[in-house]
This record gives sequence, C-alpha cells and structure tokens, in this order.
Amino acid sequence: MQPIRKYPRIKCNLRGEVIPIDENERSIPSDIVQLGQGGALIKTSANIEANSVFILALALPAETVRLVCQALYRYNLDEGEFIGIAFEEDEAAPAPLVSYIEKMLPDNAIHLTSSK
Repeated sequence: MQPIRKYPRIKCNLRGEVIPIDENERSIPSDIVQLGQGGALIKTSANIEANSVFILALALPAETVRLVCQALYRYNLDEGEFIGIAFEEDEAAPAPLVSYIEKMLPDNAIHLTSSK
C-alpha cells in the first residue's frame, strides 16, 4: 500500500532551478513534473543524494518562489533522473504556491490508489 500524502499533488510542467546550499556551486535548471504543498517530483541533471538539503527556485506563473527542500528519493527512468523532494516549511507554504495548486487541482490531480 502506498503511503497517503499529507497534501494533494498535481501534474504540472513548471521550470525551476536547484540551488545548492553551498554558494560555490552553480544552480541547475530542472523540470517540476508533480507539485504539492508538501513537496514535488523534479526531473534534473543535478547530482542530489537522498537527504540532501537545497533550495528550489520554482517559477510559478505569477512569480518565482524559493523553497528549502530535502531530497527523499531518486530513480532513473528512460525519460531521465527524477528526485522526490519534501518542502521544509510545508505548513507555511508561500501563498502563490498554495493558490497555484488550488487553481490547478480540479483538472490535474494525481489520485493515489490503495491496495486494500
């Protein structure tokens, strides 16, 4: 059985940048393919290990928001490498993020199924 998410997720096609906490490293363009108030699934060429902490600059239609993230898992598919991330401040998510998700939710929700 899949774990139940704290917040709903949507399918999306947004641009972002992975910004390492270490200021000596360059930011890396990334694609956000799933998004929720608590986290996201990103496609990136960044070498991010599980439990790494970084900043995601997420380009929403209204504005760009910066979120402190922790990598939870990574996997490779034919389409590239994907990283599941959790936002550190999910309870205090920026208003533009919450508004975007609420607007997109009716047509883009990702429905989890349980194996009960």
